[in-house]
Amino acid sequence: MMDRRRFFKFRSTPLPVSLPVLMSTSGEPVVPADGNTKQIPANTPVNLAPYAAILGPLYGAYATDRMRNGYTISGNFTFQHEFAGGISAQASYVANNGVSL
Repeated sequence: MMDRRRFFKFRSTPLPVSLPVLMSTSGEPVVPADGNTKQIPANTPVNLAPYAAILGPLYGAYATDRMRNGYTISGNFTFQHEFAGGISAQASYVANNGVSL
């Protein structure tokens, strides 16, 4: 039997990660010297190419602008008639339609 502890080594302390400095598209560092990211102006363009090289291609099912709430339409129609002599007849139609499900 294979020793599972060899593959799953859990640690109580996180491993160090060294990421590249976040740079603007013009090549200037974006994060201030004190490291406070809240001081970065909104909508600052950044270069994500160094991070994409580390992470590799990202795939997934992302939401699109074509996503809408689905709904159903249902209805029924019944026609009944009683003829002379106690004879009765009934005709029914049932409809159900799913839209954008």
